[in-house]
Amino acid sequence: MKITTSPTMLKDQYVLKAFLSAFLLLSTLLVSAQEGREISKSLYFTSHVGNSVGENSQSILSAIVKASQKDKEAVFISLGNNTREDGYPKNSSKREAEENFLTNNLLTPLSGFNGQIIYIPGTNEWNKGGHKNIDDLESVSYTHLTLPTKRIV
Repeated sequence: MKITTSPTMLKDQYVLKAFLSAFLLLSTLLVSAQEGREISKSLYFTSHVGNSVGENSQSILSAIVKASQKDKEAVFISLGNNTREDGYPKNSSKREAEENFLTNNLLTPLSGFNGQIIYIPGTNEWNKGGHKNIDDLESVSYTHLTLPTKRIV
């Protein structure tokens, strides 16, 4: 079997090699430019805390809190689905159960976080009531935690 190369294949290989070379050069320049600079903020991201109840999510939050203790300026960002799948219900007894869930599985584990905490609503928070429930849900973080040095958004 004879392998032939067409001019198009050769051109594609040349373009790929040129792209990789440019990428490596740019990466090296960026790394060199960053040497000697301090980290201004450490960012920690997670999501789906409401969907992953148990030791796994608690161990992740615990590791984030522990790591934040070494940072001057840390920011924790929860990228949505902080509540369980049914969201933040209108019914007061169900709402109280969800507030207890949030307190025990998200707010209390993060109470030792050394920095700013930001919660971004996800699908679970927007369902069945949308923006009205988001406003109510924001008050949960303020009323259940007294964190004078932290701003919860």
